[in-house]
Amino acid sequence: MLYNCRSGDCFMNNQELLRRIENKAIRDNGDSFVVLEPSGPWMINKDGLLVEINFPHIPVRSEVKKMLDRVDSNLKCKYPDYQLVVARGWSDDSCIEIPQVEDELLKIISESHLTGGTVDVFIGDTQTRQMLDFGTGMYQLDPRDRSISNETRRNRYILNSEMTKQDFAPSEMWWHFSYGDRVHAVSHQWGGAIYGPKSEAEMSVEVGILKSNLVIRP
Repeated sequence: MLYNCRSGDCFMNNQELLRRIENKAIRDNGDSFVVLEPSGPWMINKDGLLVEINFPHIPVRSEVKKMLDRVDSNLKCKYPDYQLVVARGWSDDSCIEIPQVEDELLKIISESHLTGGTVDVFIGDTQTRQMLDFGTGMYQLDPRDRSISNETRRNRYILNSEMTKQDFAPSEMWWHFSYGDRVHAVSHQWGGAIYGPKSEAEMSVEVGILKSNLVIRP
């Protein structure tokens, strides 16, 4: 099961998940986009190695930005050296591959990112400028024959707990959280999605204006 559900009515398999997602209507509520300021440099886990990454301007829905702000604020209150880092929001990049994830589900993930309601995030240590130990890099699922450490379990719990408190829908991909899209509608048993996908053409105008007039730090 790739995605988790909020209630006890969980998905028995990915085909059932896909069916439920496809049956959800989309009625975009018109929530505007904002652009998060570039963040970095951060040292992140990539294929078992630490790699320095700078994250560019990232568009998200304005309500999602408020939710992310609350997550970051709550983290800093409990752990002063921690920062929520947004690695991906709205994106038309359909080339990201995640081993062990079926093509049909990758399409759902890509659609979710096109809504501006889905984000890929991690927690960084502001003192070391490193990603916390999450066991794997982003876009890498756990090997089925390997258990995770207590530190990894703790860090994933903190991230998952803080994100779900703000109403994001979690998944088995520790970095991937949804709000307002069809996946979130299924997870939270909403009648339909409040965010629909936006094309590159639609975003080039809106985000271009935002980047020149409104830059917001996560």
